[in-house]
Amino acid sequence: MANVHVEVLENSAVYVNDVRITDRSTKPWGGINIVEDFDCHESQVVMELNRRGHRISVNKIDTEEYMAQRAAILNGDTSI
Repeated sequence: MANVHVEVLENSAVYVNDVRITDRSTKPWGGINIVEDFDCHESQVVMELNRRGHRISVNKIDTEEYMAQRAAILNGDTSI
């Protein structure tokens, strides 16, 4: 596993290495500003989003790999 680049947009969209991992409601229709970007290990994306206060974005994740991370965090698993 490697580090990935994460971008959070003002409409709660999350992109990991330029791929949107949030649901269609966050599709950027027009110009949307990036509110935060960071690099982290790919297994820590959801935990890092949560830690940085992007809980709305975390709730909109619909990509299978990251949904599993979200489920683990919601179940209190911090070992991921």
